[in-house]
Amino acid sequence: MEPITIVTMLGKVFAAGAFSYLGEAKQGFEESDVSAISAVLEALGAVHGVATAKPRTRMTALHTALVLQAFGTAFYEHWAGDERMAPGLQERPWLHRAFRSNEKAAREEEIQTRLRLALGWLLPEFEQRAAAERLSAMHALHPDPMATPIYQALYTAFADGRFEGGEDTALLDMRREGARLQFEGAFQMAYAELLVTGAGRELGRFLLEVDKDRARQLRRRLMEDGSISDRRHVFGTTTPGVPTMPLGFMYVEPDGVWGKTRKPLREFIGDLLGKHPIVIVRGDFGMGKSLTARMLAFGWAQTYMRGVDQPSAELVLPIFIKCARDFQRESFAATVREALRNQAEAIGLSLLRSDDALAMPADTMRVVYIVDGLDEVALSHTEVEQLFRELKGATSDRHRVVVFSRKGALPSEDKLGGIPIIDVQSFRKEDQIGAWLDRWNQISGSEPVTVEGLTNAKLLELGTTPILLFMSAVTWGPTRIEQGDTSQVAIYEHFFQQIAAGKCKHDRDRHPRVADASEKLREKLRDLGNIGKDASLEDAMLWLMSRIAWEHRRREARGEHLDLQDVNHLLRKVLDLRGEPQVQEMIRMGAMLVLQADLRDQNHVILFGHKSFGEFLAACWWADRLRAILQERRESRQRSLERELYGAVLLEEDNRSFEFLMAILNGVQWKEDERKNLGGWAEGCFVDERPDFDEGKHEEERSWRDDQRVPLRHAALAIRCSLHGLEPLKVETPALRSMLGWFWMRQEWVRLGAPWISAEGVSLEGMDLRSADLSGADLRGADLSGTSLSGANLRGANLRGANLIGVDLIGANLRGANLIGANLRGANLSGAYLSRTDLSRADLSGADLGGADLSDAGLSDADLSGADLSGADLSGANLSDAYLRGAVYNPLTRWPESFDPSSRGAIDVDIPGRSTRD
Repeated sequence: MEPITIVTMLGKVFAAGAFSYLGEAKQGFEESDVSAISAVLEALGAVHGVATAKPRTRMTALHTALVLQAFGTAFYEHWAGDERMAPGLQERPWLHRAFRSNEKAAREEEIQTRLRLALGWLLPEFEQRAAAERLSAMHALHPDPMATPIYQALYTAFADGRFEGGEDTALLDMRREGARLQFEGAFQMAYAELLVTGAGRELGRFLLEVDKDRARQLRRRLMEDGSISDRRHVFGTTTPGVPTMPLGFMYVEPDGVWGKTRKPLREFIGDLLGKHPIVIVRGDFGMGKSLTARMLAFGWAQTYMRGVDQPSAELVLPIFIKCARDFQRESFAATVREALRNQAEAIGLSLLRSDDALAMPADTMRVVYIVDGLDEVALSHTEVEQLFRELKGATSDRHRVVVFSRKGALPSEDKLGGIPIIDVQSFRKEDQIGAWLDRWNQISGSEPVTVEGLTNAKLLELGTTPILLFMSAVTWGPTRIEQGDTSQVAIYEHFFQQIAAGKCKHDRDRHPRVADASEKLREKLRDLGNIGKDASLEDAMLWLMSRIAWEHRRREARGEHLDLQDVNHLLRKVLDLRGEPQVQEMIRMGAMLVLQADLRDQNHVILFGHKSFGEFLAACWWADRLRAILQERRESRQRSLERELYGAVLLEEDNRSFEFLMAILNGVQWKEDERKNLGGWAEGCFVDERPDFDEGKHEEERSWRDDQRVPLRHAALAIRCSLHGLEPLKVETPALRSMLGWFWMRQEWVRLGAPWISAEGVSLEGMDLRSADLSGADLRGADLSGTSLSGANLRGANLRGANLIGVDLIGANLRGANLIGANLRGANLSGAYLSRTDLSRADLSGADLGGADLSDAGLSDADLSGADLSGADLSGANLSDAYLRGAVYNPLTRWPESFDPSSRGAIDVDIPGRSTRD
């Protein structure tokens, strides 16, 4: 190759960086360019005595091309806003197109001169020893692109103007404060973007294979990828029906509260991590926890790549752990390895779980483990407590952990050992909602949504939850809003109808693959009787999405993931597609496009973009099956349909499927007579104790603990008690104990949902009823001694004369409950809410009421002897004839006006004590 041709060809790759910057090219160089550079390197190696194998020469050529193009992008970005630095470049078409300038054509020759200066050592006539050294350094494939001979030569040639007699002639103006850091940052970002192209992935795999320090090289690759993660879609991948939403552009930072302090969430996290080894970020669904976790990882990764003022060991290395995908029960170290392996696969690097590159970072490094979505892993309370003990063991002065979770998945605060918990706050109506809408309106391509519009549609309050604000915007339509179709369930329904249609409102046509798949799917479901003849294409796709969501939930219950192979099997089984491979493939592809799955990877784990999406779809599946059950008159067929609801517990803490289901069943889609019929089925299902076993088990292998039907009975009870317009359900002890006993025998905790249940005299002593919903229940005379009811909702319940000896009611809600004459001797009511509760004649001797809210409670004739009232609020309580001998209190205890507890024999311990509510 002629010398001038070599420089021109490499200059073309350099200028391709400008194409990429301007969005006019995806890669910038072609396979022929790589082959040509390889040929040059081989020829020069022969001349200068630096020979190497062809595969390595090809990688050297790839590395050279990527560095050249990234430098070109950074160069363009450097001078793009500076008129003095903008060259004319009119004579060469490729440079003219790249830099889009019609003035100062003389600058073109200067750029050519700098390229010849920088790349001249690649010419055959260059001094042999120096050329040999630089060629050897190139073939060494230094993993840091700024340490390569190409970058260093380009930087020197463009930033140093001395060879032309003065600094003013430099084409990179580094005199401005921060100019070098800005340029290096632009180069690193451009290089990181190129690494996710086909050529970049090929180079990355090779570098990881040959690098002796594989762990360091893998970390660098992951940080390069993480440093551009702000440009990715909020939901991971583009979804039919939703415009592309770059994370960094769309993210509006929520506030957090710790103690009495409120400040931006990421700032809060950073401050607390400087003082505490572990920080917990707690919030309800859709509050922006995961987006904040991703933005934290992006920020640290970007600093890791751009930060040139400190060595890598002093920069934070973020390790992002997505629990739904990465969590391993074996150990936290195994979870970290799985997280690194999954992230490596996402950028085209296939590693074995035993690969040394996946080892835990050294203690000398600064690391923050970002544990996102702890609530998306089904862990018992014991397992969660064990996890936090392990997290504490994994931390040090330089290793920190931040955990993002819903409240219910976390241990009680007294078992967290002082770990600070930041509570994520709703969006502020006055500015954060408006900021998000401004960004949405720039990308939506449809009618702008305004704060005023949300206010008029009575959606502003829902909009304070970010995920609901997003769904309100996606489904925004004047006609629907005018009809008052603005409930939370309605928003989810319209959102998924749009997703199932595979189109955005501003698109002219629906996604063709999704449309074709939906048509075939509708035909199949009609033939099988799963949907009606009038069902739309969207109805068909929603049916399948709902079925997949429930299968996902069933797999989760077994500690497994749902992947594409599982979906293939489900399609064959549910749609009877065993003899129709083409139809199956069409439907599979359409469904996977809707579910954002990677069609290339058969082991791709199916997720749902946001946890509440899967929860809502699971609720839709239950609503569909319940309607089918009611329409079926044959008992055998009913039992067959019921089995389609087996496999997982519907009513779980920190899972909103049941809440969504009841909103559907109590909504306009179900008529009053249908709810009445459903109540009859649910009651019959609950009291029916006949077991149902897996047909694959031989009769002699079956035991009561293998009964598959109990979780359905558990859901049926909750449904019956939560349906509107029905009389309270009357139950007796055996049905409740057989159901709860099944979970106890399997050592599984389950949340009891039985509001307004009528269970007078029921005996449930010693049962685990944590977080149970027994609001408004009639439990007169019930025996609940020794029961765990911590965090339970017993608001307005009738517990008159109930036996509650030694019961655990920590943090329980008993507001307005009737506890007249109840026996609460030795009960733990610390932090409980007992405002306006009637405790007349109740035995509370020896009870722990520390920090309890007893304001305006009725305590006349109550026995409070020996009770702990430290920090309790008894303001406004009726304590006439109450017995307080030996009860202890402290200065934080609040008494009714003019009440003297010491005159009743109560003891002032005169120390601050505790106050759970405070």
